[in-house]
Amino acid sequence: MSFLSGIAMGLGPLDIGTNIPLRVHNLKRPSLENARFYYRFASSVYCNQTARLKNWKCRYCPSGSASGLKVIKLVSNDIKGTFGFVSRNSGRKEIVVAFRGTAVWQNFIEDLLLIGIPIAETQIKVHAGFYETTMTLYAQVVSALVKLRRSYPKYKIIMTGHSLGAAMAAITTFKLITNNTFPGSSYELYTYGEPRMGNLAFATKFNSWRIPSARVVSHSDIVPHSFPSKLGFIHKQNELWMYKQNSTELKYCSKKVYEDPRCSNSLGNSILNYTVAEHFQYFEIPNANLCD
Repeated sequence: MSFLSGIAMGLGPLDIGTNIPLRVHNLKRPSLENARFYYRFASSVYCNQTARLKNWKCRYCPSGSASGLKVIKLVSNDIKGTFGFVSRNSGRKEIVVAFRGTAVWQNFIEDLLLIGIPIAETQIKVHAGFYETTMTLYAQVVSALVKLRRSYPKYKIIMTGHSLGAAMAAITTFKLITNNTFPGSSYELYTYGEPRMGNLAFATKFNSWRIPSARVVSHSDIVPHSFPSKLGFIHKQNELWMYKQNSTELKYCSKKVYEDPRCSNSLGNSILNYTVAEHFQYFEIPNANLCD
């Protein structure tokens, strides 16, 4: 068991059921097809063989409908152990940015930093460790996007990631939109196994934007229930739940509450109802041996 798993088990579904009515929810529901499609990016970023990743030669790399897809820039920080890539898909006219989840011990330390820090407005706070981790790659991502936007100003910007990478994708999206870094840009966000990572003000602000966005949860994955609401953490985005064990079927969850008690929270308060194994298996793609 990884250190991240230990954190999840210690802070997980002993405190679920954040059944708070939404103040505002303008986020658009994406297609189920897109929710499945972008996980190929969120999983392939775990491949640490850069030559294979650049050429989409890893086992679960995007293919088929991803014709015209090219990795433009690999982004990394060796000190913090963070990694991601910026890609261009001319077939779909979009730029896809993917962030890797927890992979090295430096990430484990960041996962422990629970204290919320202000972002944008003072009342909006996010998990300190996730924010600091995001900032190790933020400037590199923005630099790559600036260059791509010069040549492809009408391409959508898609952010995605799994686990810690999901939190990084969300914070990056938040900063780009809040700062109006690329005026007129269209954004989409797809996260997988995302832990709670911001407060109520953060979730409300995020949900006010009319962008396609999905937070996918694999059946009994324990990590999306980590970092409890009693400490001020709450999920943003509409949940898409893989509601059957060992299945890839998805269901849309309610947009009337921040966390739908009829979706993944419905498994109850017992920690025995949740697993670490589900965190590493989305859409039958294991986050292991991804360079095969």
